[in-house]
Amino acid sequence: MGHRFYHADRAKSLSVGQTLALDSNGLSKFGAAYFPYCCYQSPESLTDAQLREAVAEYVRLKPKFTHKYPSRGSVLFGALTVEDAIWHARNTQPQAVGSFPVYEVWSEKFFTLDRNWLDFDAPFEQRIRYSFHYLYGQISNHCPADGQSLLPPRLEVLIPLPMTIGSIAGY
Repeated sequence: MGHRFYHADRAKSLSVGQTLALDSNGLSKFGAAYFPYCCYQSPESLTDAQLREAVAEYVRLKPKFTHKYPSRGSVLFGALTVEDAIWHARNTQPQAVGSFPVYEVWSEKFFTLDRNWLDFDAPFEQRIRYSFHYLYGQISNHCPADGQSLLPPRLEVLIPLPMTIGSIAGY
């Protein structure tokens, strides 16, 4: 059965027992929505959310990371608690509106990383450095020393597909 995590269904498109799999391009539903735009356009034309994903994928494709972590475009995003799942849904662009179900998800294989590194508002070159911190698995712990340094770490769980949605754990 594996380890239990939680996923906030911001789109309200999941159901108990549903199996999530990669599409013919090797992407999750999230990846299919973001990657055609964020990975093939200039950074200036991207939204903050698209830029976050483009920079993270650019850094992940460096040889030192390619085999360590799956692409963010090929996973389900989970959280360690129901409360964390709700926090991520409310603080990820585009933000969730209204209530949404939070599902249990189970996985033997997962990667826990600190999403703060991807969300810091910084110039492009600094975002690249922060993506390295993210992929090295470093905990932000009120870093960087300047700017948005008072944020507690925000751990997210990357769960490779395929996987099956479990029961509803909250709203």
